[in-house]
Amino acid sequence: MEEKHSLNAKLYDALRKKDADMVKQLCEDVDEHGLHILTIHDDTVLQAATYAKTPDLVLRLLEDLPDRHLDKLTRQNHVGNTILHETAISNKSLEVAKKLLEKAPGLLCMRNYMGETALFRTARYGKVKIFEFLAKKISGYDEENQRQFLQRRDKTTILHIAILANHFELALQIAIKFGQLVGEQDADGMTALQLLSCNREAFQRADVLNYGPPMKIHKKLEDELSRNVNLMKEAEERAQTEETKRAQAEAEMAKIQEKMKELEAECVSRFGRSYEEDMGEGLMKGEELGLKKGKELGKEEAMEEVKTHLQKVYNSGFRHGWKSALIKTEQPEVSELFLHANTPLPYPDAGLKDSDDEEDEGEGEEEEEEEEEEAEKEGKEGKGRKEEGKEGEGRKEEEKEKTKGEMAQEKDQCQGDGRTEPSTGLPDVVDLTEQTSTTPEQPSSL
Repeated sequence: MEEKHSLNAKLYDALRKKDADMVKQLCEDVDEHGLHILTIHDDTVLQAATYAKTPDLVLRLLEDLPDRHLDKLTRQNHVGNTILHETAISNKSLEVAKKLLEKAPGLLCMRNYMGETALFRTARYGKVKIFEFLAKKISGYDEENQRQFLQRRDKTTILHIAILANHFELALQIAIKFGQLVGEQDADGMTALQLLSCNREAFQRADVLNYGPPMKIHKKLEDELSRNVNLMKEAEERAQTEETKRAQAEAEMAKIQEKMKELEAECVSRFGRSYEEDMGEGLMKGEELGLKKGKELGKEEAMEEVKTHLQKVYNSGFRHGWKSALIKTEQPEVSELFLHANTPLPYPDAGLKDSDDEEDEGEGEEEEEEEEEEAEKEGKEGKGRKEEGKEGEGRKEEEKEKTKGEMAQEKDQCQGDGRTEPSTGLPDVVDLTEQTSTTPEQPSSL
């Protein structure tokens, strides 16, 4: 600690004596060179050399500064000032400002704790040369980005501060170069023209200086203010016109949106109707196609079933015929030829009916024999009835002949006696014989 204090004392004494060689030699003995913190206010050797107004020494220290320490050029002291802030208060330090911005361009936009940039400090201290140099650096920025260089946190602009510091020539230059600052208000709501009007000293100096810079800047500020007022009026008129156009455009847009909603609703309605119609038509066609397809499939299935059934019936008939042929050829009942497997069916894939199983064939044969016996018995009974019918018919003929003979005899007798008998009795007899003749025929009709 004592060594540090001793070194700082030697450096401070060399700066006071403006002994550049001693300062340079002492800085070489420390690691940070010219960026070594020298005072209790956190000022570096470079800042102290700037206070001493020794720009040549500052340039030499900057040349000797190692590249690894260039990032430390942005160091700030206890009020937030950088080496560029301190350089801005002297027109003799113009070359130093150029060298600093070459090594650390970020110094240009750095603010101290009051929100002032190096450009702002040039306006406060009226340093025209450095002001012009730094103002040129920001000339390519738009107004919004220039604001951080031209106005500090309490809304005071460089035009305000130049008038307050009585740097009227610089204020006139600022009003010309940065016209947007003419109508700007500070924290108290004061414009630059109002501040100038309140500065009695400015007009006293104008009388002495034969209407010098204060009057010029006053005229310039009035003209600029008038121009800004006109611009504001024009802007308001344009804004009103644009507002009217915007309202009309919004009304047109609302109409268009309403029309779009109506068209959308109509489109949805038509789409729904079309969908329902298409669905109905599709359902009808689907039903027709389904019925047609179902009929075709049902017909195919029915025909297939009929075909299979007929094939089975044909196979069954062939099976019975096969067995009858085997029986007629007096084949033994235990012969394998009676088996289903050995029957040469015409449709082997169809098979036989369920009732044609080998187990049920015995019962089927007995039933067939019984049916044949009943048929023979009925045939005999029918034959007997036919013979009886023939006999009955013969008796009828004989009775008719006999009746006719008796009637002829009675007629002859009546004619011989001269009597006439009504002929109405004959039909009754005939009818009676016909009725009696139908009686024995009734069993034959059964």
